[in-house]
Amino acid sequence: MTARRTRLPLVLLLPALVGLAACGSETVDATDTTAAGGGISYPPAGNQAVVRLSQGGGFVPEGADFRTPAELVIEGDGNVYRPGAQIEIFPAPLVPAVTVATLDQEGIEIVLQAAQEAGLLAPAPDYDGGATALVADAPTTILEIQADGQTFRHEAYALGFEADTGQQSSATEARSNLNDFVNQLRDLPTMVGDHLGPDEVYDPERFGVIARPATPEELAPTEDQIAPTVVAWPAGAPPLASMSACTEVAAADVGTTFADANQLTRFSQDGATYTVFLRVLTPDESCATL
Repeated sequence: MTARRTRLPLVLLLPALVGLAACGSETVDATDTTAAGGGISYPPAGNQAVVRLSQGGGFVPEGADFRTPAELVIEGDGNVYRPGAQIEIFPAPLVPAVTVATLDQEGIEIVLQAAQEAGLLAPAPDYDGGATALVADAPTTILEIQADGQTFRHEAYALGFEADTGQQSSATEARSNLNDFVNQLRDLPTMVGDHLGPDEVYDPERFGVIARPATPEELAPTEDQIAPTVVAWPAGAPPLASMSACTEVAAADVGTTFADANQLTRFSQDGATYTVFLRVLTPDESCATL
């Protein structure tokens, strides 16, 4: 699938949140890989993530994990998806901003070689070991890498928030190692240099949508007396009553409805009013994978 792009405007911006929640770690088989010049193979397709970095959990509002994009996705075709920046207004737009840039093959190899040197192309070690016993309501960092025919999944709760116990263990060393690599990914332009192209606004082809009946509180004005707006649900989209779990909706079926909506927009259909949680789906994502 080819990413749809539009030019990124210059505005006053606020970084978007990130995340998907999970616990544990694992190594699973991956298929359809192609050899990189550096000797590490990876999936070649644009609907397969070579590297995915996300966060989830912690003390967040309802629906935050679902609607917040992954912190970084590098796909096999070189497209790189990251949270964009949000215009600093309230209520914020319903559709979270996501950007797309192009990373060439050498850039992908740089990332994979760094992961290999960090020991992350291997089964995940113990990332707990009591290192976070005193940390509450923190997110879990999830790093997934598809390389050499396998998927390596590393998960660490409260990464970067380790309690200083004065003792060094294999778990704290593993956490430090993972944190160093994650921080490299968060500064991808420095990591790969001019192998990464400029960011453009990603124009998604699909959304993931969850809907439930709006509560009286969600239909009432906010403390600042900002009243929610109720708009009709697009006739071409699946019915809201069927969306208690994630449902994929084609962008073509909603037209500009989502683009014109914000976090206080409610949707009406068949005499009922709904609150909608929306996720921009990158090509590698589907409701089945969330």
